[in-house]
Amino acid sequence: MDRWIDYEDLADICGRTWVEVDLAQARTNMAYIRSHVRPETKVGCVVKADAYGLGAEVLSRVFLNAGGDFIIVACLDEALALRKSGYEEPILMLSDHEPERYPEGLTHDITYTVSTLEEAQALAEAGAKASRRAKVHLNIDTGMGRLGFKWDDPDLALVLKKLQGLNRLDIEGVYTHFATADGFDCQNEAASFHQKQFKRFLEVKKLILSLNLHPRYFHCANSPTTMLNPEMQLDLVRPGLILYGIPTDNMEDPGPLKPLASVHSRVSLVKHMKAGESVSYGRRYVADRDRSIAVVPIGYADGYARLMTGKAHALIRDRRAELLGVITMDQAMFALDGMEDIKPGEPVVLMGEMGEETISPMDWARWQSTIPYEVLTSLTARLPRVYIDSTEKPGRALVCKRLY
Repeated sequence: MDRWIDYEDLADICGRTWVEVDLAQARTNMAYIRSHVRPETKVGCVVKADAYGLGAEVLSRVFLNAGGDFIIVACLDEALALRKSGYEEPILMLSDHEPERYPEGLTHDITYTVSTLEEAQALAEAGAKASRRAKVHLNIDTGMGRLGFKWDDPDLALVLKKLQGLNRLDIEGVYTHFATADGFDCQNEAASFHQKQFKRFLEVKKLILSLNLHPRYFHCANSPTTMLNPEMQLDLVRPGLILYGIPTDNMEDPGPLKPLASVHSRVSLVKHMKAGESVSYGRRYVADRDRSIAVVPIGYADGYARLMTGKAHALIRDRRAELLGVITMDQAMFALDGMEDIKPGEPVVLMGEMGEETISPMDWARWQSTIPYEVLTSLTARLPRVYIDSTEKPGRALVCKRLY
């Protein structure tokens, strides 16, 4: 079910719990990022994991129209889904482990990442068989310790010469991935290691140019690097999390960036507890006084992680409502202190704004002892994605029901 409806009719369509995505804010975020990037530097929009769970088919077009230059995904199925939905723009794939599908990717003009000579040789061979040229970006491991050619490999120059000699292989770009740029999960020397990785990458760039290889793009800038380190923008930047309005841990001033996603529901049932009665599995919460609770249809099967038990809140009638008891697969229960007259159907905000109160993806991350990347990508397909566009379709919402 994909159709525009009046916003007021959402409750008739989304009878349970849903995710709202603000397309006007997506444009604002993209424009703000573009304003921090040199005009000659391209912006690759990272929409892997279905645009961090918010819908790549919709958001890719919004980002591109607002100043992005091309699309970046993780794997072949993500790339093909965009191609099948009509995207003709360049698509760079950051990680792929399906060599048996090389012909399929090349047929659809997908740009591959290459981390080994063997991958490059196999792609060139697949290109020859398909009478196509394989476009690739070389991944250089400057300290991430994951994919990529080691920056200090003594045979790197020899490998690069072999790559240069492969027919049907176009080396379009060279990039590296920073391990400590965003501040999440980092130790004390994060900033210095960030700089060390950049210096290593520049050494590799110098080597590549000395071999008369001239890729169109050298790139290394993720979200925080794009905003905080303009000297590292080079030919291309790869913003991800900030596209979705979430600042990284080391961004003190997010400017107009705001989260695109909010999570909405309604009270399904009101129960009145007596002192001594318990709520949910394990009797983790036992009432010390008479209380009323609201049952809200969201649980860990929706991405409302059980780890948030004892920490989370919801917004009801512009107030924070305390989570009581263990989050279950399909339901969560919240205290109605001072709101005992609430009836089923009352709006609930699990993530987002209500009145002067806000619950952000960063709050969810803190309650789960994780990072906001995981919060967004954990919102499951059971929650319909609803796109709100106050700029082009005020008062209207596009409801996209995503089924398992």
